[in-house]
Amino acid sequence: MGPRIFTRMKLLNIAEPYTESVDFLGRHVNNVDSYSGDAEVVYADTIDSYPALREGVIAMKPVTQGPEIELVFDFLKQGLPAAPKGQVRTVFLEPKLDTGYPDIVVAYWDKAVTEAWPSVRRELTKVDLKVFQYILQADSYVPLSEICLMFGRNQSIRQSIKRMMIARIVDLSEDEQAVIARPVREIFAIRRLISIEAKMSNWRSAYRQAFHNLWFSSESYLLLNTHPKSTELYQTLNRTGLGLIGRGDTLSVASVKANIENIPKSFASWQFNEWAWRSTLK
Repeated sequence: MGPRIFTRMKLLNIAEPYTESVDFLGRHVNNVDSYSGDAEVVYADTIDSYPALREGVIAMKPVTQGPEIELVFDFLKQGLPAAPKGQVRTVFLEPKLDTGYPDIVVAYWDKAVTEAWPSVRRELTKVDLKVFQYILQADSYVPLSEICLMFGRNQSIRQSIKRMMIARIVDLSEDEQAVIARPVREIFAIRRLISIEAKMSNWRSAYRQAFHNLWFSSESYLLLNTHPKSTELYQTLNRTGLGLIGRGDTLSVASVKANIENIPKSFASWQFNEWAWRSTLK
């Protein structure tokens, strides 16, 4: 099933009988119902449709018309598995990360996990998530003094810890001098976080970015217009665990399946966790 179809500024309700509209690239299409699906597609032109993602929460690179985005669009129409029962599928196009703009990031997340999350969790900042990842990696109580030593700005960090406590992702020690992360199963809803880099022909460029995407994703793929005959490419993919999708392939039947790794890996994994959830908030 393909992604829902968007106008430039408004999410269309596919359940209604549209006979002609525009797809998310602004092209006129007929028979919109044939494109309906269960995914949200978040990108630069639709960000205003998501109140909880506006105002600097997430930055998106504007879509550039051309053959590469056509390749992306063709893949989104038929290449993504439907969300399993109880999960939601959210697609991000070129979101800004510290390492660049991955072409496609697909999050499959468990909606039931998020039902207990307080609405104030949407106030968590990028800095909060960086601090939280540091706390999580310790797997035990972390002294506030150590956190301030690592991140500086004593008062600012204490405000960050306060937001995390209100959001119920950390607990404070009895003496109020240390914090510990709450169980990941309660606060991390994403079950698969798939990154995809699209290129018409330059597989080396796609490979470099796809490899960088391993810092946050559970699976990382190259999406290419054709299936290269390069032995070097396939040997490199097998060695690094990256996957390969050619035009017409799907994630379920990829040319090379990517290794699946545990998440969350970094604060960027948490960014997508928060963004996917916030995309459903009013």
